[in-house]
Amino acid sequence: MHILQLHTHYQQPGGEDGVFSDEVTLLRERGHEVKALTFHNRELEGLSSWRQASITLWNREAYRRVRETIWDFSFR
Repeated sequence: MHILQLHTHYQQPGGEDGVFSDEVTLLRERGHEVKALTFHNRELEGLSSWRQASITLWNREAYRRVRETIWDFSFR
């Protein structure tokens, strides 16, 4: 099975990051083909408050990356 795992890392690493990593490992060990696509919220640093707010509502770049990853992962 093809599985796309999406995850956003926050400024401070936490248990969520470990769970994400463990899930990817477990699924791969069970024979699934897993593509992990990650983001990091440090990408918001240096942006104005207005720009940060607009990106959290709709992030065109993230949308593009997810769309391209799905396309590439589905048709190879």
